Amino acid sequence: MIEGKTSTGFVYKIHDDVLDDMELLDALVDMDNGDMSSYRYAIKALLGEEQRKALYEHVRDKKTGRVSAKKVFEAFAEVLNSAKENQAIKNS
Repeated sequence: MIEGKTSTGFVYKIHDDVLDDMELLDALVDMDNGDMSSYRYAIKALLGEEQRKALYEHVRDKKTGRVSAKKVFEAFAEVLNSAKENQAIKNS
């Protein structure tokens, strides 16, 4: 289990087996190739539905009620980078 917190304070847990998911890898490759629709799948695959909802609430603007895509992407990148680093440490 990988546990962490983003720079904005979002606390998350990722099961180790999530990082060995070929469909997640496919979505990440699609994202790198500019397919913005892959973000939704990748976020849900990495965090699960409950944590995805919690992330959206974490970044929701209190005044407008909107969920900033930019803030979601930034948090997702932090979580993904942390997961990769943790996986690299475990494999060394």
